[in-house]
Amino acid sequence: MAEDSTQPPDATRFIETTRGILSYAQLAPLLAERVLRIQEDIEDEVYAPRILEEALLLDFHLRICGDLMPDWAGRFRTSEVKVGQHSPPPSHQVPILMRDYFADLNARLQLGAPEETDILLESLAFAEGRLLYIHPFPDFNGRVTRLLLSELLDAQICRRWNSPQRVERQRKNISRRYERRTLPSGAS
Repeated sequence: MAEDSTQPPDATRFIETTRGILSYAQLAPLLAERVLRIQEDIEDEVYAPRILEEALLLDFHLRICGDLMPDWAGRFRTSEVKVGQHSPPPSHQVPILMRDYFADLNARLQLGAPEETDILLESLAFAEGRLLYIHPFPDFNGRVTRLLLSELLDAQICRRWNSPQRVERQRKNISRRYERRTLPSGAS
């Protein structure tokens, strides 16, 4: 929030959407549904063939809010923002910073073997911290970051190791989804 702003820091935010102006409390459940669908796609390895680059992040953002905020969804921010006390880099630097971010992240992930936990943990910390520092989108950066971390964990731990735990988790997820779709309404 800008220092010259008269809005208190704990004030409710309102966002213009295709459904009208919604409070953040009204918008949050709509976003949660979309995030859940992406998370399920990550677990189903829909993104497995994708290259770890800016386009993946832009796609996550577009899927989160594209139908609600089509004017800026899936695009890097074009204006300056302030996040609490943090002033992210200027918007004109975001595309270059994002290209460098993914080059750095991919290089870090290539450094170690799957069993080298320290490198993986350091890479995940880098992935989260640097992305939140850059703050590439006008809004919903935290959601996009958590999805990217989920994809990284899935790709770097589960797919790379092809662990039995991964196979079992997949089986349980598929069973749960099947049960949800086939139970009569009112049954749990």
